[in-house]
Amino acid sequence: MSLRVELSLASLTWRLLLGRRRWLFLPLCNGFPVLMSWIFIREEQELRAADALQFTEVLLATVVLSVLLPLASLIFGAMSMGQEIEDGTLAYTLAKPTARWRIVATKTAVAWTATLATVLPGVWLAGWVVLGEPGHGLIRGFTVGLSVAALLYVAGFLALSLYTRRALILGLLYVIAWEGSLSRLFDGTRTLSVREYATSLTQAVADLRLDEGLSSPLQPSTAVMLSLAAFGLLASFAIHKLRTLELVEEV
Repeated sequence: MSLRVELSLASLTWRLLLGRRRWLFLPLCNGFPVLMSWIFIREEQELRAADALQFTEVLLATVVLSVLLPLASLIFGAMSMGQEIEDGTLAYTLAKPTARWRIVATKTAVAWTATLATVLPGVWLAGWVVLGEPGHGLIRGFTVGLSVAALLYVAGFLALSLYTRRALILGLLYVIAWEGSLSRLFDGTRTLSVREYATSLTQAVADLRLDEGLSSPLQPSTAVMLSLAAFGLLASFAIHKLRTLELVEEV
């Protein structure tokens, strides 16, 4: 019975995130890095392997990891729970005989899947256009790094939407102010940056160090431990808040 409820919840959440033509967000975001790659190839008459690799690093690190992924995660993560709060249907979700952690897990999984569908195909196609193969080590590295970052962003923005109705605004401020600049000003703040975790894991899987200004000094083992700790903490916040909302409804 619980599995049927979760599948139904997943289906409803998927329609909520990609309904009303929001699915157009997927080809638009995926198409941007591919378009940039095509323009680069057209402009370069004699493309060297080193130039192609450097361009791909900059494109994926500055455009996809720093802009497209956080924005997609913010939209899908905040909407997966926040939209039900706005339209008042969350009470029906909470009334279902499903543990609160299962609700959080289901919505996080759906929002995470939607986020990856928004960026990963474009990354693979861009790798094929510039590097000649979507399975290049750099592309594999960014696939892992982006997947981890998307999961953490989605979990964080989902939890934030349960605590405030201004999740989109606060999430955008976090992406621009913290991830965009403040986390790179001081070495100590890098341990609190999702982007740094993703970059460290990307370098480890790709077995290379990104160019100066794009790389991360975090060790992969540190990035893994901090990512696990952050996800556990964020998921706990969301589950706790749902249980509180349940008590309020019962009162």
